[in-house]
Amino acid sequence: MANSSNTNIISNLINNMDIQEIQTLLNQDIAQNGVKNYQPKILTRGGLPTKKALAFNRRLIREDKTTVYLDTSKVYNADTGKIINKPVDQRYNDKRLKKSFTDKYNVIDNIVATKKPTNAFRYVAGLDDDPAWSVEAQGTIWSNDLIRKLVKDNNFTGNYRIVIQKNGSNIFDRQFNIGANVNSWWNENHLAFQVRSGVMIWNNDLNEDDVINIIFTKEKNLPKKYFSQTFLDGKLAHCILQPIIDWIKTTIENCKSKSTIATYKSKLNKITGKTVKDKRTKKTISLLEKYKKGVPQDELPTLCEDLQIGMDIDQPFSNKLLFEYRSMKKPLKVFKYINTRADHVEVCNGEFNEKSIFKNGDTEFVDTRNELIDLMKQLDEKEEFYIYKKDTYGICSIQTLERNVKIQSDYGSTIRDFEKDTGLKYCSIDALQFPELQSFINQGTHFNGTIDFIDTTDYKRKIPEDIKHIDMTKAYTQFKKCKYYDGFMLKITDFRKCDKMVDNGLYSIYDLDLSSCNEKFIKLNDVLDWFRDSNIYTYAELKALEKYGGKFKVNYGCWGIKEDFEFSDDMINKKEEIFYNDVEFKIPYYSKWCGMNCMIKDDKNFWIKGKEQYLQNIDTDAKIYYADNEARVSYKNSYQFNKKHITAQITAYQRLHMLDQLLNMNIDNVIRVCVDGIYYKDHDFKINDIFGDKTDKMTFKNDPCESYLSNLMYCEDMGSYSTNTEYRPHYKTEIFDGAGGDGKTYTNLFLEYGFVNVVYAPHSNKLESRMKKDYMKHFGKKLRVSNHSRLLNEPFSLGNDGSDAECYKYNVYIIDECSMLTENQKDYMINNIRGKIIFCGDLEAQLEPIEKEKQMTYKNIENVFEMSGKNYRFKSSEQLNACNYVRKCIKSGKCVSMKSLPFKNVDRDYVKNNYKKEDIILVSQHKYNDQWTELFKEIEKYRVKNNTRDFNNGDIIFDKVKKVVCELRHGYTVHSVQGETFKNNIYIDMRGVRDMKMFYTAISRAEYHTQIFLIK
Repeated sequence: MANSSNTNIISNLINNMDIQEIQTLLNQDIAQNGVKNYQPKILTRGGLPTKKALAFNRRLIREDKTTVYLDTSKVYNADTGKIINKPVDQRYNDKRLKKSFTDKYNVIDNIVATKKPTNAFRYVAGLDDDPAWSVEAQGTIWSNDLIRKLVKDNNFTGNYRIVIQKNGSNIFDRQFNIGANVNSWWNENHLAFQVRSGVMIWNNDLNEDDVINIIFTKEKNLPKKYFSQTFLDGKLAHCILQPIIDWIKTTIENCKSKSTIATYKSKLNKITGKTVKDKRTKKTISLLEKYKKGVPQDELPTLCEDLQIGMDIDQPFSNKLLFEYRSMKKPLKVFKYINTRADHVEVCNGEFNEKSIFKNGDTEFVDTRNELIDLMKQLDEKEEFYIYKKDTYGICSIQTLERNVKIQSDYGSTIRDFEKDTGLKYCSIDALQFPELQSFINQGTHFNGTIDFIDTTDYKRKIPEDIKHIDMTKAYTQFKKCKYYDGFMLKITDFRKCDKMVDNGLYSIYDLDLSSCNEKFIKLNDVLDWFRDSNIYTYAELKALEKYGGKFKVNYGCWGIKEDFEFSDDMINKKEEIFYNDVEFKIPYYSKWCGMNCMIKDDKNFWIKGKEQYLQNIDTDAKIYYADNEARVSYKNSYQFNKKHITAQITAYQRLHMLDQLLNMNIDNVIRVCVDGIYYKDHDFKINDIFGDKTDKMTFKNDPCESYLSNLMYCEDMGSYSTNTEYRPHYKTEIFDGAGGDGKTYTNLFLEYGFVNVVYAPHSNKLESRMKKDYMKHFGKKLRVSNHSRLLNEPFSLGNDGSDAECYKYNVYIIDECSMLTENQKDYMINNIRGKIIFCGDLEAQLEPIEKEKQMTYKNIENVFEMSGKNYRFKSSEQLNACNYVRKCIKSGKCVSMKSLPFKNVDRDYVKNNYKKEDIILVSQHKYNDQWTELFKEIEKYRVKNNTRDFNNGDIIFDKVKKVVCELRHGYTVHSVQGETFKNNIYIDMRGVRDMKMFYTAISRAEYHTQIFLIK
């Protein structure tokens, strides 16, 4: 009965998780597309999915957004697109599928696809023959689309390891989660297989009779299965007891106390002598004899008590100990082990979880991958524990219990220097934080392929002598020489609806009209299949299209501040040399960087060898996949930073170079366009400077693509590639200037959804902390914060000490309480911040800079936003009228009549008798803070002075918290609370308040006039 109950609980839990996943996707669909008829109002009724929910569920499966199907009695057949009954084996209670079914189909959650008998495909390169030569394989090796075809034709779905071998040596080894939508998967991952423009790893530098093998291995997801171990398995000694014996012997040798020596000898005698009574034979034996077949896991506590020790047994990839025990008497020593294989532990004082792996110990570097392979073989022979990582070409690092070994690479350090020098290190976006924007960028990133202007089938065997080939030199580096060059959108600031191009960026277009373009341009566009409705293009491309007479409408866009960069000499001239056995690749740094910009990794992977039973016993948050006698331990990445939008613009400039060159030529003589090269019949035309003759390297072996541009949409439905955020005028700098409580900050921070990578920067830690809490409460996520000081003072502002530069890190800067900035400070921010700047403040009536300099003005600010005049803070007319009256006096220079204000005047004794710790006392100077703190020193109220996990600098707490630095505080300067709103009583110490701006700032912190008490 217990097992049946547990099974039901687990089943219900899984169903609830499935419903939660579909509900999340439904919420996202509504957020992206608004309320539509196909969206269900409810997912379940009476515990069962509704018909509309199932229809929506099937739509999600077809769009490759889920593998869940809410009707647990059915599965979705990806081959036919039909729902079929789940063939459950009735002989078992665990609802497993019939073996005949699982033998025939690959199963991922509730999606099935037919298995094919062969997962290895062999190709032999024949240079003089028709390349579609192989009878053992599908497709042609010259096709740059080959992997996509193999995946589609064989219905490979799920987690697969793809290995590509050349003449028996691995040249590619990576894992992929292949979804039901193969084209979508290929669009996102094809760059992983690309060596350089137009060349894939399987058809790179082929010689006659080269053999290429492409192997697909399905990974098995290992479920957790706990089993109790018996620890003995050691090559030379008892893995549990021998370290204890060694410790006792060492202690005896180094000890001078006779009594202590006697104690330890008795413990040694327990292990090696005959002092333990065997329950079965009643004989007295040693612990070594008792545990000659191993120490059962459930007897470890007894062992610890017998020897007065503690014991921790860790597992790789686990944040929990497999075993933890301390003897009742204070342990003489705590032994730390790691469970490295079934029934075996090794002494280990370090951790081997996600955060610590490959950070343990100093890093050793080797020059070649073969050295790592040799090291792995040595470790296997010695049965030593290790974990390893892979890159595209195979193993790239090894972590043992004592060593951390990696391949030496100059590429990484060169990239870091290049991105730091150019500021590109700050131009990434996080695909997890901005999924809709990332989808838009993905669909607007087009790589250039191969397109034939005529049938080139006969050219595969023999190329006519009059055919020539020109190719762009270092194509990705030539963007500044493009006649349409207009900089880059490096940092995206906005993603919104729009009806025009705003600034450099990416835009989706519709109602495309080429009727005013010349015939040559139209013909080129038809063949290249470049511009089409409901697709996304770069600013430069669309400007060129307008120049040639094209007309279109814009409906969505992402844009930013126009910037510039250049590749360094090292980036242009250096190449990464990759050796794998006898195979060598050379990839230019700039080319690899452009490709790596587009690699969005869902997972962080580690590999380990071991038996399935041992691996299933590891208690980890990661998923473990098993194939080819090794396990891939996969953690979901908590972020997915990428610069795909930059590569999108680089490839667009490359295309525009090609357009410019093709327009110089007689199109009737053009044979083929291959990425950045043009094949043509010899004729007179101008060859642009960036092109060179490559006739000697001409080949027609590779197959053409369907379109010159990858990733084009062929329907008018923008789907998830759009946004519901309304348009807002774009400015590099603007100011929202108005009274306290009129919604300046709230408008830009809480009501604005179109900004990207926003930081909030007030004047004080206290306001910073308050706003972080409000933001978390409102959105359920963290607010990025900085402050005036960090933006204005080096090394923080510009990162001169090697740290991240505050002025570069973010894309949109909301500078709050800007009345406290000087003119020079404002100019410093405008000149140094790389991003959009929105100043918010009350220049007319709130506190001016502490520095005795001129307060900031509107000078050099592009836009001054007109505030509505409505106040959202004040909840009573008396409070609103009082604050407006003081403002008018400040503006006119007249004196404020204190008698006309509705605030209560009190003395010190009144405060002493009525003040509560939740109230706030405001003062003009710090010296008055100390006086109020001394008066109420018996009341616990503290100001936090450092940042911790749970508290922020500036927080007010009412109890001391361990490891939180704080000070007793009851008085606060008006400067420190500017920008805040208080719910409780506000006592204003009028000593030293001679500036009406300070007085206005103090009284405008309240919602009601009854909160304010003026202390005379």
